[in-house]
Amino acid sequence: MGQFTGYHNQGASISRVWCKVLGCEPSETRKIMEGMLSVMKLNDDARAATERYIENCPDFYLAPFRQIEQLCAHMQMQTTMTSVPGFPNDAMIVSLTFMEHQLDAYFGATPSDQEAQIELLLQSVDELLEECLAATMNDKLKAALVRQLHSIRTALMTYKITGPEGLEAAVEQALGSLFRHQNLVSEHPSEDTKISRFFDLLGRANDLASSYQLIAPALAPISTLFLLS
Repeated sequence: MGQFTGYHNQGASISRVWCKVLGCEPSETRKIMEGMLSVMKLNDDARAATERYIENCPDFYLAPFRQIEQLCAHMQMQTTMTSVPGFPNDAMIVSLTFMEHQLDAYFGATPSDQEAQIELLLQSVDELLEECLAATMNDKLKAALVRQLHSIRTALMTYKITGPEGLEAAVEQALGSLFRHQNLVSEHPSEDTKISRFFDLLGRANDLASSYQLIAPALAPISTLFLLS
């Protein structure tokens, strides 16, 4: 199944699983906390949409959201996933998928071509992030690139619920960061394509945000977080 379920079987620590899902290192405590906060925000938005739009919403519809709250509230990061309350299971994923279909009657879905763009961008971000982490380059420039790639990745993961604002902000933040480090950028070897690929990613992300068609909250981003493969 997804990464959470797979790690559950291996008895991995919660910190290692979160790092894998969020695309960061165990030492990056801030990135872990920011990612968990993003999941909590998604969870709150999706629950609010469920309570508002599903008539006479039964309590069991809300059970997955409470389960996700338990998962995110667990701060003992060395605990094995088998011992963590709220660990994702098949029932949670089925419930989230069912409620997403229920909400489709009220909200439009993200166009399939836009979904494809998001997936391609996430793949490109992950590839460049991995290369930057392993690269030998100026430490300040590496830190800036990694930080902004994480920010863009988070904005893409939450795009369906938050819309283009988060992605636009991430692009603007990344451009500002590169401007502040322009001396390091200019000194970086021209034969290394990481910088040019980073600018290409920013352009593609900006194009995606500019072509946004208004959609409403749905549950896909939450279930996606627990089904990454």
